[in-house]
Amino acid sequence: MNKQCSDCYFGNKCRSLYACEDYAPINPDEDTDEIIENGRKEFMEEWFQYISEYSD
Repeated sequence: MNKQCSDCYFGNKCRSLYACEDYAPINPDEDTDEIIENGRKEFMEEWFQYISEYSD
């Protein structure tokens, strides 16, 4: 793991040698619940877009 990845939220799970598209820096000032809620909102927006495109 490189130095930049050690500051990534996924750093303990990712085996990449370089920073990738999923790089998510950990900000100690940001609340974990806020990170989760932001991810949930992004997922729901993409999910509703997906089901509206593929619903019959």
